[in-house]
Amino acid sequence: MLTPAAPVGLVGMGNTAYLWTKGGAAYSWGDNEYGQAGQDSDDAVIGVATTLAQSDLDSIASGTNFACLIKDDAGVRRIMCAGLNDVGQLGIGSLVNSKVFAELQPSYQCIWSDIWLGATAGYGLQDAGDPINPESPASPSSPVEASPASPVEASPDSPVEASPASPVEASPSSPEEASSPDSPVIHQPGIYGWGSNTSGALAIASGIDTDFPSPTHVGNKIAGIKGGRAFACAMSPDLVCWGSNESGQLGINSTENYVPTLSPVDVGPGMNMHDVGGAHACVIRSIGATCLCWGANAQGQVGIGSNVDANLPQIVTGSDITYNFIFVTTGDVHTCAITVAEAMYCWGDNTFGQLGTNNAPVASNVAAAVDNSLHSGITYSLAVATNKNTCAFGSDNGIYCWGAATTGINANSDLDTNVALVPASSIGAFAGTQELAGLGDTVYLLQSNGSLLTWGANDHGQTGLGSGQADVIQTPSSVFNAEIVVIASGSTSACALRYADDISTLYCWGNNANGQLGLGSTQSFDTPQTLPDICVDCSWSTVYAGFDFGF
Repeated sequence: MLTPAAPVGLVGMGNTAYLWTKGGAAYSWGDNEYGQAGQDSDDAVIGVATTLAQSDLDSIASGTNFACLIKDDAGVRRIMCAGLNDVGQLGIGSLVNSKVFAELQPSYQCIWSDIWLGATAGYGLQDAGDPINPESPASPSSPVEASPASPVEASPDSPVEASPASPVEASPSSPEEASSPDSPVIHQPGIYGWGSNTSGALAIASGIDTDFPSPTHVGNKIAGIKGGRAFACAMSPDLVCWGSNESGQLGINSTENYVPTLSPVDVGPGMNMHDVGGAHACVIRSIGATCLCWGANAQGQVGIGSNVDANLPQIVTGSDITYNFIFVTTGDVHTCAITVAEAMYCWGDNTFGQLGTNNAPVASNVAAAVDNSLHSGITYSLAVATNKNTCAFGSDNGIYCWGAATTGINANSDLDTNVALVPASSIGAFAGTQELAGLGDTVYLLQSNGSLLTWGANDHGQTGLGSGQADVIQTPSSVFNAEIVVIASGSTSACALRYADDISTLYCWGNNANGQLGLGSTQSFDTPQTLPDICVDCSWSTVYAGFDFGF
């Protein structure tokens, strides 16, 4: 039995475990099919906890079959990754697996600050600074170059062009270079926001309740933004939230109407992931695989055994003892999470059967097991909780959806009766599913080959499939055939980042009433529109979205 001194964290999204201690020592064990244990071993399984060669570790993040670590090397934080690399998830400039932890190089005059991993993708936060002398900031006369942050390389033998159904270029009325309503173009790298700034959702304090239809610079050291209804949370480098706070959804022990500035949220050490719903938020901590939630709780969506709003992070009942959650997704007023054993639980509103517990419309204010009786033996590794539905990616490569019939998300022929109250028949097999997204009543499925599929509500053209389509799309349909690396969903709009031939291109489509497409106007589009690069000598590197705003 392993008895390390002063353990700090234990993670493992797949079948490999990683543990690190206060002194910087680290261990790994379990599945090593792709070298993800980082032990420089060809053994398929590492049967005992084995010390990693690296020392002075600050933390480890785990994907499904890969892992990354952050270590302190004489004051310089370095990121190193090992394991499966079939879609570039190691970020090392190739698609070759690595059985040792290989180093990721930061952008010019930047140093690594933090890292987060999804099932098959990684997200890193960089600070301006000299990697040789981290105490020296980057010279103002030499701005930090923004590199295409998506490490996924387009396969040279699969040069399929991403082809939206007739993508329309940005309207001629849109300015060639977008600017904020009150100021000229700001040529600098960083985070840009657009759309509704209700309650300061864009973190722009000077324009509360104002729409910003063009990308406007809002900051630099922010990553992993998740947006809800007029509020958002992100890493900077620890968790911060801003915007509407009437239900305590900022988690700052206050119910002040709104806070337009980045406000630190104390969720404890070892945060692994976070998500934001309509007016609540949740995180997963790697220590103990614990889920914490806070905010609006009228339907029990915080999962604390009561229906009282929580203005501080609260441990979801039982998650620190029983469930060992490693993944969480937040819908408008419900929440779902997946355990290390890939079992699924949901809590909150169940009006449409979106909890999958087969007892709609009875809500639950504690984690309730999804009824999997129709699919014994199938487990789940990814999921998305939408406005009125839930979809999950099964171990048989099937996508299962349940909840409201009217949205079309269940992909059956019934748009009237809520008959899908539990995971029923799969809507199709989608091997290589990398991400499921959807804040409203539309679902987006991103596959590891870069293709993007969508189905569900299309009343604002949010599927991006073009004119002449029905208001409800009941079959997963292709928006892009390849080369998409990021998808971000609003309530009735979406944005996607394409990366091909070392060039990144940002597209947005759907409802644009609040300027949430970032095109400089409020004209809506039912096909993907190209956003111009906003700053000199840099390009879009990722995209995030809230209900009616984007970053």
